[in-house]
Amino acid sequence: MHNVFIILNQVLIMGLIALGGFVLVRFKKLDPQISRSASNILLYIVAGCIILNALQRDFDPAEARGLALAFLFALLSYLICILGAHLVIRTRGGNANAGIERFGMVMPNAGYIGIPLVQAVLGTDGVFYLTAYIVCFNIMLFSYGRYQLLSDGAVQGRGQAIRAFSRETVFKSLVNPATLCTAAGLILYAAQVRLPSFLLGAVKSYADLNTVLSMLLIGIFLSQTDLQSLLHFGRGFFICFMRLIVLPLFCMLAIALLDVSALTPDPYTVKTAMVIAATTPCAVATAFMSEVCNADHLYGSRLVSASTIFSILTLPIMLLVWEAVYALFH
Repeated sequence: MHNVFIILNQVLIMGLIALGGFVLVRFKKLDPQISRSASNILLYIVAGCIILNALQRDFDPAEARGLALAFLFALLSYLICILGAHLVIRTRGGNANAGIERFGMVMPNAGYIGIPLVQAVLGTDGVFYLTAYIVCFNIMLFSYGRYQLLSDGAVQGRGQAIRAFSRETVFKSLVNPATLCTAAGLILYAAQVRLPSFLLGAVKSYADLNTVLSMLLIGIFLSQTDLQSLLHFGRGFFICFMRLIVLPLFCMLAIALLDVSALTPDPYTVKTAMVIAATTPCAVATAFMSEVCNADHLYGSRLVSASTIFSILTLPIMLLVWEAVYALFH
């Protein structure tokens, strides 16, 4: 129960930061067009610095095994979400937004919202394991996610169709800032090489931008959304229900059932970090990647806005459910 109050407190803090972005745009003190630039900072600099910063720690074989397990748990949760998304979202019937709906259901806000939540509940050890989820997120973002959004753009006549396993898609999924920083971070971690203080200071400063910049970005998206229209966003409510409740329940059940106590001395931290990430709302990338890929970015913004608002209620509840599920199987 203590962790639930920690989550609730952190959610309220992030909500107030997002409110700042919302108010600044509504009072014309901030140009909403800055969202594209802010998204690029988060995607191409901050995400990689978070991983590098988390991996600058003493090497521990048990922790290394825990990180590998976290990566497997993250892949498992993504596979569950992809399966669920394709079962309930079909392209038949002329659904021109099938790709973005699948994207919203599969891609959680594991970095921008997940990191401060995991930091608050589990501390730096939790963030260390969460880097595995963020790596998976970036692989999925530039492969599965990008393909889904480009497919929508092609259906809507705003782009050309692409193959799921084209050379470009595979290259982007494996070679991006997050995966490159992960490779560098893991090499430094295994070799026990520490970055010079000036460089580590810059990396940490960029990593610390994550919460404030991402929440301001969500506030900007909210400011551009007709909040009253969300009351009639029936299709969006269904996507939010799947993203925030149904799919996380399947993920936490699958994670809880796997006994990894022989492989890591702290299975609770590893598993809880993955579960918190899996219960976060639709990724902010649902909006900005939609614009880049010629999909309906306004629809993506509404999904981000609605799921983020609902997550204020669902995140503490889902963590409470996880505590009960974990106690049941351990």
